Amino acid sequence: MTGEKAIILNSTNPDLITESNLEIFEESKPLPRLHITPEEYAKHCKADLRGKVEQKNKLDYLKWTYTVKFLRENYPLFQVKYAEDNLISKTSGKLPVLGNSEQGFYCLPYLTDGERSTDPFFFPVLDYRNKPLLKPNVFDINTSRMRGMVKMVAMELGYAFPLYLGDYSPKVFELLDEIEKLLVDLDANSVPYPEEYKNDALLKENDEDGLKEIIDALSKCKIISRVHYQLNLYQETTGKDHEHSKKDLHQYSIAELKAIGKDVKSSVETDSIPS
Repeated sequence: MTGEKAIILNSTNPDLITESNLEIFEESKPLPRLHITPEEYAKHCKADLRGKVEQKNKLDYLKWTYTVKFLRENYPLFQVKYAEDNLISKTSGKLPVLGNSEQGFYCLPYLTDGERSTDPFFFPVLDYRNKPLLKPNVFDINTSRMRGMVKMVAMELGYAFPLYLGDYSPKVFELLDEIEKLLVDLDANSVPYPEEYKNDALLKENDEDGLKEIIDALSKCKIISRVHYQLNLYQETTGKDHEHSKKDLHQYSIAELKAIGKDVKSSVETDSIPS
């Protein structure tokens, strides 16, 4: 926490803490600043969010459960707390939320490991359209606290931060899924392909254009394998090599490879018929 004076805010609504009838109290001494290394932050910014983001009113949201899971797996000593919770004992059961019914309400989430702490992060109580709620109920407050936690962790630790930068692209994850399916298919059929495409970290470093190039490369491997099968079949059935047998098939485009495949298949069917 910051060590500054905090304000207990009471309201005309007896269940909310707001800006009238101010009561000041002293907080405990400030804790050292909690932070992670730049390398950790950069790593978390590249976290795979496939299947974890939902959309409401054309806005992308990370489900709060994944943020909790991320913290438990990576920083088990970190706890998410809310500065307004320090007011509960002073307000005798009133809901812990700050603000007023004219300007709106807000919560103050922060991270701590018991010995260090981030600064409280301001997050307003909003509806699904990102508009301030002037009469929030307990569900609205809880929803905003969870959303505030997700954004605060993104800001402090990098997890899901691309969502707020506008860098999150569902298309990228669709392409990653397509690559994953291609790799499974190639492995199942014992089709050789560059080992580097098994490197998950390498794949995530690519943008849409880079991933599309990888998909094309893997697709070529699959088609080339089929063409080789047809070439071998042609050699076995006719006792001679096809004109494409000694060519480097990797130099051709996917469209050209498909045409070659059709040509070889047709040759197998016609040249294997006894004259």
